[in-house]
Amino acid sequence: MTNILHKYNGANIQFNTDVKSIELVWNGTKVSDADYRVILTDIEKQGKLNHAEYFISDMRKETIVSAENNKWVREVILPSMFKNGVKRIAFIVPNSSFIGVHAMALKAIAPGAINIVDSPEAAYEFFKK
Repeated sequence: MTNILHKYNGANIQFNTDVKSIELVWNGTKVSDADYRVILTDIEKQGKLNHAEYFISDMRKETIVSAENNKWVREVILPSMFKNGVKRIAFIVPNSSFIGVHAMALKAIAPGAINIVDSPEAAYEFFKK
């Protein structure tokens, strides 16, 4: 069962109780750099509060992420998520997308624990491995 925890202008944060995954689903609405950081800080916080074991970012409708925010996610948010108990992370990315470049940079920080997939189902399968 998936429960929506917070709705933002650009994304929803939800928790899948069956999988114990915190999930960020982008909706295609452009967000400012400051709002992007608010959303990502909240997902990190919600993951900790809900004892999430997994994190999914559905980037299929994510808008362009600035280089500064990409670096911030790599250096601050993802390491904090792992420290708080997240075991694996899946980025859902459409084939041949500019967002894929962002996802590849994020995957590089923990190649075995982070994967790029094309659907929620593929993310859940990755978590089972």
